[in-house]
Amino acid sequence: MIVKIVQPPAPDLGPAITNYWAKSVFGAPVATNHASVSMVSTFMRLVESCVGEYTLAEGALQKFWQTHSHFDVASIHRAVSHFETCVSNMVRAIKCFNKLRRDKDVIREVRQNLSQQVLTFNKGATIKKLGDVRNLIHHFDTAAADELARGQSIALMATGSEVPVPN
Repeated sequence: MIVKIVQPPAPDLGPAITNYWAKSVFGAPVATNHASVSMVSTFMRLVESCVGEYTLAEGALQKFWQTHSHFDVASIHRAVSHFETCVSNMVRAIKCFNKLRRDKDVIREVRQNLSQQVLTFNKGATIKKLGDVRNLIHHFDTAAADELARGQSIALMATGSEVPVPN
């Protein structure tokens, strides 16, 4: 069997994250009150975590499919755990993002930058789907008892098309 993993690469936010943390220590504050400054820092920390967890999940997934000497169940479990943490932190980051876009204590330049972006991840069907997955992850004990049928997946699971390989 040939498995092709089609997963979008994580964005390289390294320079932006480093720049933010340097400015947060040595530059002017991004907001006029401590709660808003804390919200911005939390948002940045969560975004950094999401990228890191996504990257670790991708590596563990690749390791699972590239190991041919044994069934590397530890790698697939690691990938699932990293994806679950990524989804949970994405929902938290989106909630921070939405609050920051409306927060009058965040400096105008930052608020404008957040508001000028045409985005879909933070509203509608996308945030609902992420929220549903996050809730299932966090309330799995209840779902396992009440909703899961025998044979149904008990973890996030990769899906995709099966395409025959020419001989």
